[in-house]
Amino acid sequence: MQNQGVLQSNKRNLTILIAAFAAVYVFWGSTYLAIKYAIETLPPFLMAGSRFVFAGAILLIWARFSKDYEPPKPVHWKTSFIVGTLLLLGGNGGVVFAEYYISSSLAALLVATEPFWIVLLSWLWLGRSRPNLKTILGIAVGFFGVWLLISGQPAKDSANVGSMQ
Repeated sequence: MQNQGVLQSNKRNLTILIAAFAAVYVFWGSTYLAIKYAIETLPPFLMAGSRFVFAGAILLIWARFSKDYEPPKPVHWKTSFIVGTLLLLGGNGGVVFAEYYISSSLAALLVATEPFWIVLLSWLWLGRSRPNLKTILGIAVGFFGVWLLISGQPAKDSANVGSMQ
């Protein structure tokens, strides 16, 4: 009897895990196409900034009303500024600006090369260990998956599955 409860709990956890992955795939995967459409009506950095100000406001309100809320200390503001500048302005801002000139599928493909660059530069510059076969295969499979999704005929005026603008 007890094993049946464990089995049901495992099935429930698996369902939640699959749903979480599906949400990540849909929301994260559609980001590049959404950016492409959004920058048709807003300047790239205004669009990106608005997106993160809105998300940050929601998180701040949620945190403020949580029972464990502590006001941010100066060190939190400092690290937030550094992360915001490097990651959001440099990383996401760069993608948004680039999508003004290139297709969203090419932008997604270029961003998919990040794991490759991180592993390579960590090995060459930071003296970390040489990438093993699992790491290389993982990067190759991930990159191939993104390429497979966007390798359809490019669509200039429509958003078809397999050919993001």
